Amino acid sequence: MIETQYDPSQYNSYLFYASDGENFTEDRLAAVENLDKLSKLLNYIGYVETVPGSPRTSETEMKMLCGELERSGAPIGSSILTRHEDVWKAIRKFFVQQQSE
Repeated sequence: MIETQYDPSQYNSYLFYASDGENFTEDRLAAVENLDKLSKLLNYIGYVETVPGSPRTSETEMKMLCGELERSGAPIGSSILTRHEDVWKAIRKFFVQQQSE
């Protein structure tokens, strides 16, 4: 259970989550609800999708979920990692994006 008495303005709390993007569609509602709860408790959520080689041509389930939350105004951003050098680009992007919000 996620603690709802927590005040994110009092702390610097970040979640960085890496995945291959796969999520069971039957878990979609629970994933959206919990990511939404976390977005209200954290200063920022950074999601990276690991795709060795070349980027995928279609969006994965997790990329779509994060995109929906981002469009709704939640403090979340996502990035695709195709090479290990992309990690630092993603971190810089996340902190620049978080700073502008």
